[in-house]
Amino acid sequence: MICKQLIIVEVIEIDLTGRLIKTKVGPNFKNDEHFQYTVKAGHWFAPRVFKGGSYSFVGCTVSPGFDFQDFELANHSQLISLFPEHRGIISELTNIS
Repeated sequence: MICKQLIIVEVIEIDLTGRLIKTKVGPNFKNDEHFQYTVKAGHWFAPRVFKGGSYSFVGCTVSPGFDFQDFELANHSQLISLFPEHRGIISELTNIS
């Protein structure tokens, strides 16, 4: 089966200053897509399938080596209190617990 439409992934991140950044990852440079993308250390991020898509297959590489001691899973309430201006997107991408 040949895929007729390439699904684009959108990486949503909040940088160290609280700025919201949206980056499209896909094969079409003319549509402002990036073939690959690097999220900087310290940024909160979440990927999602871009508008109109239903699924995507992606990989994530961590460098230098990954260590669970350095990993922090986003907490909905904590992110809302840190970045209230981004409440909508945070609620869309996190579990309320």
